[in-house]
Amino acid sequence: MRLTGVFSLITLLCGFCFSGDNIISQGNDFYDKGDYEKAIIKYEEAVKDKCPGNPDIYFNLGNAYFRAGNLGRAILNYKRALNINPRDPEAKVNLEYVVRFKKDKVIPAKKSFFTGIFSGPAEYFSLKESVYLSAALFLSFMILSSASFFVFSKRIIYYFAAVCFACWLLLTGSLLYRKCSLGQEQAIVMEKESVIRYGPGEDETIKMRVHEGTEIFVVEKRGKWFYGKLIDGEGGWIYAEDVEII
Repeated sequence: MRLTGVFSLITLLCGFCFSGDNIISQGNDFYDKGDYEKAIIKYEEAVKDKCPGNPDIYFNLGNAYFRAGNLGRAILNYKRALNINPRDPEAKVNLEYVVRFKKDKVIPAKKSFFTGIFSGPAEYFSLKESVYLSAALFLSFMILSSASFFVFSKRIIYYFAAVCFACWLLLTGSLLYRKCSLGQEQAIVMEKESVIRYGPGEDETIKMRVHEGTEIFVVEKRGKWFYGKLIDGEGGWIYAEDVEII
């Protein structure tokens, strides 16, 4: 009975994956024919029901949305793909290309020396990779440190232990940087134009206007309003329905 249950589960999972692949293939066919709206429907179906967490589908969605003229959702999906696989060269190139079409040209705030050091690993590794690699490095450091008590030639042990410890410190710093600087939810403006206000209410004074594709870091949520900051540090309250969380 147990083996039958296991085989049944494997069969179910395989069918689930093949079903997802079939939907993606249908989306690819529509995309190749230039029917981007139908391709989007298929890709969105695959993301929601069949293959959540697959960076390739988000990449395809980014391409299809851009071809369909939806800049905000193109940027959103390229960023979702890069959140899962930060080193995807095609997603990086496509994102760099489509952001040129944004109306808002926001200049990022200047990074400090230490922020520049720790932001590198945070941008190169995904969060899951950083956590696993940090744990592996710390474990390696502990094993090597313990081994030094039983080995006569300790210099090479100390060397590798020091390298592991230094790399662990760098990754731990990058995790803290991610928590402090990137810990807020990131969102993309979906509307052609939206307003940022000084307070959470439609009667509050307008501070600035932002446009489709602009990235906002969500700091606080209050009812139907988000308090967000742009990459240059400017902040204010924006209507939650005007943005979508990455």
